[in-house]
Amino acid sequence: MSSNYSRSAPVLCFGDSLTEGYMGVWHHPTNAPSRQDPSLDTWPRGELETVRFHPYSVHLGAALAADASPGDRAAGYAGALRHAVAHAYSGWKAEELRAPLSAALARGPWRACVVQAGVNDVVGGAAAERTLPHVLALYEACDRAGVPVVVVPNTDADLVHHGMCADGVSARRELGELARLLSDAAGEKGRAVARAREEMPMEQSHSYLWDDCVHYSAAGAAVMAEVVYRTMCDHDL
Repeated sequence: MSSNYSRSAPVLCFGDSLTEGYMGVWHHPTNAPSRQDPSLDTWPRGELETVRFHPYSVHLGAALAADASPGDRAAGYAGALRHAVAHAYSGWKAEELRAPLSAALARGPWRACVVQAGVNDVVGGAAAERTLPHVLALYEACDRAGVPVVVVPNTDADLVHHGMCADGVSARRELGELARLLSDAAGEKGRAVARAREEMPMEQSHSYLWDDCVHYSAAGAAVMAEVVYRTMCDHDL
């Protein structure tokens, strides 16, 4: 491994709004039925006034902190940040994330880099096949930096209720196809794959995991962190 890797360094959780922990803004008939979408008349102020953040990196860092200092209950939030941090860019497409990822990797060392990206490409109308190489390029940036990558294939999204989707049904299908392609590509390379999609179905019985049609609730962030943590343990990362 290069100098950008260290087992004792924090984990870099990298991606878009799903990694950022974006929440508290959008209505969804099942996951957020009482919430109203921000008015276009107040945009973007309405979003800025209501958005909240609960990144899964905090839960991941807490789990890693517990491993490092068993029984230490004093570490809390500050301790979690010593073991995992989120660098994320809400609304950015996978190709746009390449430069900030390279910059973040260079500021290492890092124990590993957890990457989830591509949903904004699909929301914008891109097909899975077109989005795939841009996400794979993020994994390859980690390879060049000598930092182990943990692949998170895209979780499901009820994109019929996403206001920026021209065809939510087709977009949801493409997002599922992208998740499959990323999982297959990661398997061919022997990469660690955090299969959160299977544990976080977008359905009424699991609505508590979701904040809207695509973003995680605080409970969902905790589940995502648990999946990533187990994956890291399974791969000795």
